[in-house]
Amino acid sequence: MVEQAHPLLHGYQIQEETERSHAYATTLGPYMRALLPRYLQPGGLEYGGRPHPTTYLDSLRGYAAWIVFNYHRFQLSQWGIFKLPFICTIHRGKGMVDVFFVISGFVLSQGMLKQIRARQKATLMDSLASSIFRRYLRLYIPSAVASFLSMCTVSWMGAKQTAPRLKSFFAQFCDWCADFARFSNPFADLTGWWSRGGVLTSAYLDPLWTIPVEFRGSMVVFVVCAGTAKLRSRDRLIVCGGIVLLSMAWQATYVALFLSGMFLAEVSLIRYPERYQSTRGMLPPNDMAEDLSQKPAAFRGPYVGYYICLFLFSIFLLDMPADPKKAFFPWPYLSAMVPSYWDKGAQEHFWFVIASPLLIWSVDSCHLLQKPFLWNFSRYLGDLSFGIYVMHYIVIRTLWDKALYPFVKIHLNNSPWAFVPITILNWLAVFWVADYFHRLDRRIVRFGRLLQERYFESW
Repeated sequence: MVEQAHPLLHGYQIQEETERSHAYATTLGPYMRALLPRYLQPGGLEYGGRPHPTTYLDSLRGYAAWIVFNYHRFQLSQWGIFKLPFICTIHRGKGMVDVFFVISGFVLSQGMLKQIRARQKATLMDSLASSIFRRYLRLYIPSAVASFLSMCTVSWMGAKQTAPRLKSFFAQFCDWCADFARFSNPFADLTGWWSRGGVLTSAYLDPLWTIPVEFRGSMVVFVVCAGTAKLRSRDRLIVCGGIVLLSMAWQATYVALFLSGMFLAEVSLIRYPERYQSTRGMLPPNDMAEDLSQKPAAFRGPYVGYYICLFLFSIFLLDMPADPKKAFFPWPYLSAMVPSYWDKGAQEHFWFVIASPLLIWSVDSCHLLQKPFLWNFSRYLGDLSFGIYVMHYIVIRTLWDKALYPFVKIHLNNSPWAFVPITILNWLAVFWVADYFHRLDRRIVRFGRLLQERYFESW
């Protein structure tokens, strides 16, 4: 009997250790899973529920951010296949910033336009106050986090940025504080956002030059929404379109891009009210009659072939080569059509300013074109878009410049095929870091809402 007790005791110990391990796994499992990016988590890329009507725009912005990332570091562009029209889109990122601004104008104005069309005065006032109050926080707090992380890489790793590496972390931190204080000035002059030095940026993270432009363009959208709120839809489109044309003449192209987005949002509400069921039921009868009953069915119908051609044409324009005057047909002729009085930097964006609204219009008008942007991976890219844009340069200056590229150069003799796996690895690293940044960004958004709830008074 005594001899049989040992196996029983041993079995009890194994069971106890198993239960303890299970308890550890249950406790630590969620934390370990949280360390992984969503694309490595089981079911992390699954989305439930019906997509928002503008989900495809978020996804498009995610792909645009990815293209900007490739524009800054894509070694495979030396291959002939990546120089062909449409295929070269994967790394032609110069026009993607223009796409960002059109999408921002569309998304920022859409909710207010729905309230205007429904004649919800109080709700519109709340939306304007909330949007203006939170916009600065929404843009500049994440920028502060990203530039601070970049400062750490400059100080600790010697990452190459515009800012010099100083002798101590404290000195580097003080320099970063001064740099961000200068960068965060919302009233800085935008003498020409298309050129380096023409707009304010951070010495620690150069891609942040778009943030002051984004903030200024957002304010323009809010002002135009408020100023045209009492106009009928047709008149509001005329005013908005007129400002777009004048902005082009004045070279205020970022204004033209943002207000093009607002123009397209209004057109979308007119043509496709079924996407916005909650608002459609609140539209006054006369507005519905003005916008829909007088429009022929063909105007609202999906001309699939037409919109696909328009989509391809806009992509072709966004693929403009570095020197269009010496490029293949028809670029020499297109470059000759650019206004001669425009500044040189602005001339490079002339066709981008035209192509970006056409791209958004074609996708908004064709459900077939929207489908790829509703895939789970596309929606995931949409979630990461801001993170990809602000964090990719940090990954390039650390992982790529310090490890991946030197490895290929030293051990693989700069073989073109060697850049395939490390390019994929670089993508995955940026997505991983952007995933973390997205989680932080959501908390920053909640922080802005908490401030609003805390300090806004009820009227």
